[in-house]
Amino acid sequence: MLRILMIVQAAAALFLLSLVSSMAQGVNSYAPTSFMSGSFVVGTAPTDAVCLEGNAVALRVLTIYIGGQSAAAADGKVFIVKRSSLNTGGTSTTATGAVSADSQDSTPAGVLRLYTVNPTALGVAAGTVATAEFGTNTATSVPAPALIDFRGGKLLTVRTGSEAVCLNFNGAATFAGATLDVTFVLQGF
Repeated sequence: MLRILMIVQAAAALFLLSLVSSMAQGVNSYAPTSFMSGSFVVGTAPTDAVCLEGNAVALRVLTIYIGGQSAAAADGKVFIVKRSSLNTGGTSTTATGAVSADSQDSTPAGVLRLYTVNPTALGVAAGTVATAEFGTNTATSVPAPALIDFRGGKLLTVRTGSEAVCLNFNGAATFAGATLDVTFVLQGF
């Protein structure tokens, strides 16, 4: 009984710590917030499979969600790469524009590019800002998505039309043919 009480107390303490931490992380709940989402089939040996491309207005990334389904369960790693120039070539579609959390707010004009065939040339990498492990499952089982959270300091920001934040799979065939779902939560543009 004492052990169960200690576990409950620890869970409550972690919840309160995360709540206070999110308040102190500079996230403005009144700033315009929007969502850019897409679903697509990943190509063979994917490199940059998804890129959020900027424009003249800053796009600040709060979180990125990635998950999906495949013929067989698969686990792998995704690299979040900030690029100082855009990719060229390849075959891609663009997700439908951003959706604002509040209909009175404007929406950002960035582009969410989903590659079904790798870019022929990757843009210049400013650096890898995060990595995450996630898994896809079959249609009859629960996936193991990843939620990458950038609210722990200054937000990951794309300021110009020549910058991008890309989800890169480093050429690993793990997710080839999988249907991935991705959502970028953006704020303060």
